[in-house]
Amino acid sequence: MRSLTALGSWPYRAKHEWNHPGLLMKSLVARLLKAHVVELSFRFDVDVQWHAGTSEAFREERRVRLVDVGTEGSYAVALHELGHVLGRNPRHRLEQEGMAWVWAREHALVWTPSMSRKMRGCLASYVEFAHRTSNVVLPDRA
Repeated sequence: MRSLTALGSWPYRAKHEWNHPGLLMKSLVARLLKAHVVELSFRFDVDVQWHAGTSEAFREERRVRLVDVGTEGSYAVALHELGHVLGRNPRHRLEQEGMAWVWAREHALVWTPSMSRKMRGCLASYVEFAHRTSNVVLPDRA
């Protein structure tokens, strides 16, 4: 059973923020998105470790290391890492990455244009990495 320490340190704000509705809304949305990641980790028994590095998943250990969820993009990445642990696990790396994004989209509370941009940027980086390291031939870009 996981403890509520999986929530990490919530992004509590200074008292003056309550006078700025835009900041307040951003803070509340970030807390909701983080709470959803924590809820999914409890529901599917995945250990979450919050840290200030790069997010990554450890499928066999049912564990993810995540950067704090403070934006829609970091929420998408957190769901993607959970997808590596909980989603389908194809043999090839590019398929694994794609399936983790499919899982993320299927389990997100909402999928926004900024989350799609984050996903496309990450997918492009995987393809570029495969091209550099595996002699993969990419089609010309139009």
